[in-house]
Amino acid sequence: MKTKTILKLLPIAAAVLTAMIFALIFMPSRTANAAGAYSMTINNFDVEYVIGSDRTIAVEERVEISYEGTSNTGFYRDLPVNAGDRVFDVDVAELDGGNETAVEYSVELNDDLLSLNIGDDTLKSGEVHTYIIRYNFAVTAPTNPDALFLNVVGFGSEAPIAHSNITVRLPEGFESAKLYVGYNTRVPQKEFSAADGNVISFTLDDLKAFNGATLDMFFAEGALGTRFDIVPYIMVFVGCAVLAATFVVKFLVFPQRPLSPVVNFEPPRGYDPVVVGKLIDNKVEGGDVTSLIFYWASKGYLKIDLSNESDPLLIRVVQQLPSNAPEHQRAMYDALFSGGDMVKISAWAGKFYNVIENVKSKVNARHANLYTKKSLIASACFGIAGGLVMVLAPILTGMICIHPTLIYFPAMLAILPAFAIYMLALTVYYMKNRLKRNTLIAMCAGIALACALCTAAYCILLPSAIMELAPKILACVAAYIIVAVSVTFITRTDEYTEQLNEIVGFKNFILYTEKDRLEAMLKDDPELYYKILPYAQVMGVSDIWEEKFKDLEITPPAWLSDPAGTIVSFAVINRAVRVSSDVMRSKLVSRPSSRSYSGGSRHGGGFGGRGGGGHGGGGFRGR
Repeated sequence: MKTKTILKLLPIAAAVLTAMIFALIFMPSRTANAAGAYSMTINNFDVEYVIGSDRTIAVEERVEISYEGTSNTGFYRDLPVNAGDRVFDVDVAELDGGNETAVEYSVELNDDLLSLNIGDDTLKSGEVHTYIIRYNFAVTAPTNPDALFLNVVGFGSEAPIAHSNITVRLPEGFESAKLYVGYNTRVPQKEFSAADGNVISFTLDDLKAFNGATLDMFFAEGALGTRFDIVPYIMVFVGCAVLAATFVVKFLVFPQRPLSPVVNFEPPRGYDPVVVGKLIDNKVEGGDVTSLIFYWASKGYLKIDLSNESDPLLIRVVQQLPSNAPEHQRAMYDALFSGGDMVKISAWAGKFYNVIENVKSKVNARHANLYTKKSLIASACFGIAGGLVMVLAPILTGMICIHPTLIYFPAMLAILPAFAIYMLALTVYYMKNRLKRNTLIAMCAGIALACALCTAAYCILLPSAIMELAPKILACVAAYIIVAVSVTFITRTDEYTEQLNEIVGFKNFILYTEKDRLEAMLKDDPELYYKILPYAQVMGVSDIWEEKFKDLEITPPAWLSDPAGTIVSFAVINRAVRVSSDVMRSKLVSRPSSRSYSGGSRHGGGFGGRGGGGHGGGGFRGR
C-alpha cells in the first residue's frame, strides 16, 4: 500500500472504528413485560434516604410485593443513572419473619438504567414476598449548586403502590423543601422548612402505576458539595504504572542501535529492487515485484516497447536468467514469458497475481527474522497491556463500586481500536526509513487523530454510571501512549542493521547527490538513471530521482524497443516509463473481479420538570 493511500485511510479507519463501537456497545432498551403474565402490586414501599453534604445518598428500601400474574418469578428494580447519578454498593436480601435471608439477584446496566434482577426462577404467582434493598448513589452533575431534586418514589413502576412511608434525613444547611406527587405535577402537595427539623417524613397511599413523588430540597449557599470517587482512578494509576514500566523496558532492555549509513553509489550487496523494498520497510508490495521488469531490462535480459504506454510489450532477450539469479526472480521471469518471447502486459491482467504472491512469499521467507524475537513478543505483550487498561478500567470499577455481578462486557470492545492503533503505529514504525519527513509527521498526526476519535467514542459510549469523564480520558491517554511506545520495543538484529545502513546510504545517494556529480557519473555510465530508477521506486524517492535529471542530457535506454521512433526528450521518456510502470503494477497485481447474484419501552425517573424531574427514583417491573 502506498504511503499516500495509508495516510488517506487513517481518518477513515478511525471513523469506521468509532461507528463499529457505536453499533456494538449500544444495547437495546428493556421493554415492559406483558402486564397479565407479570402483574403485581406493591403493598408497602418504605424507604429511608440519608443525604450527605457531598450529595451522596444512602438508600434503604423495604418492599412488600404481591405477585398476581401467571408467570411471576421475580422482579426488576430499575435505578435511573441518566441524570449524572452514580450508584454503588448495591445489596439485596429477603425478609423472612423479620430476619434477612439471602436472595438470588444480579445487577445489569442497560442504557440509562441500572437494573437489579431479583429473585430465582421458581414460580411465585399468588405469593407475597418482602425484600430489603440497599444502595448508595451520588449526584455528580448537579444543575443547581444549592438544591437537590430527588424522586423519593420513582415514576417507572409498572405496578401500583398501595402504601409508602418515606423518610429523608438531611445534612446541615437545609432550608426548605417542596413535595410534588403525581406525574408532571406543577403544584406542590406539601412544603417543609428548616423549622421542621432535618428529618422529613410523610406517607403516600394508592399511587397508580407510573406515578411517583419528587422532593425539591433547597440549602444554604455552600452547604452542598460533590463527591470525589477515587476507585475509577485506580486503573488510571495502574495504567500510569504500566506506562512507566513501558519506558523503563524500552530504554533499558530494548534500546535501538542507531543507523550509521554511509553514502553508497551502488545497490547494496547486489540486491534487486524487491529485496531492497522488503528490507527498507519490512514489507513486499506489488509494485516492488513489478519493478523487476525494469531491473531486468537494465540488465539486458529483456526489451520493452512503450509505443502503447497503456499496454507495454515485453520482449524476451535471454531465454533463462543466470543460474545465480535468486529463485524469486527466476520463478517470475519464467512465468512472465511462459507463453512465448513476446507478451503484452494486458494478457496477464487478472491472471498473474498468484505469481506475484509467490514472489512475495519467497522474498519474505528468505529475509525473515529482521527483528529480534524477544522484542517482538515484548512489544505485543505491552501493546495488549495498553488495550487492557481501557478494557479493565470500567469492568473492575463496576464490579468493585457497584456490585461483583456487574461485568460490563461491552468494555471488552475497547481492545479493537487499541489493536488498530497498534497496527497503524507498527506500519509507520516499519516504514519510517522509507517515508519522507513531512509524510512521517503527517502519518503520526493521523494516528494521534485516530486516538483522539477513539477516545471520544470511548468517553461517549462508556456510561458515566460506571466511570466519570476525567478517568475515562486519562485511561485512554495512558493506554494509547503504552500502545504507541510498545511498538518501539521492536529491535533490529545486528545483521539487519548493517543491511539497512547500506540501503539508507544508497537512498541518501539518490536524495543528496548534486547534479554536477550525476552529470559526471552519466559520462561513465549513460544508463545510470535507468539502473537506479527501480530502486528509487521501491524506496519511495523516484520523484526526487526524476527531478535531479530534469535538466540533464540523457539518452534513451538501451532496452527501449520503439517502432514509432526514437525518444529523445527526458520528459517524454520519463512519462512513458512512469505510466508503463503504473500499468504493469496494476495489471500484474490485479485479481479477477468477482460477481454475486442475487410496544415501546417504559423507563422511570427522567430529568427535567416536576413530577419525575429529580435524581433517583426508577421503578419496579414484574419478571
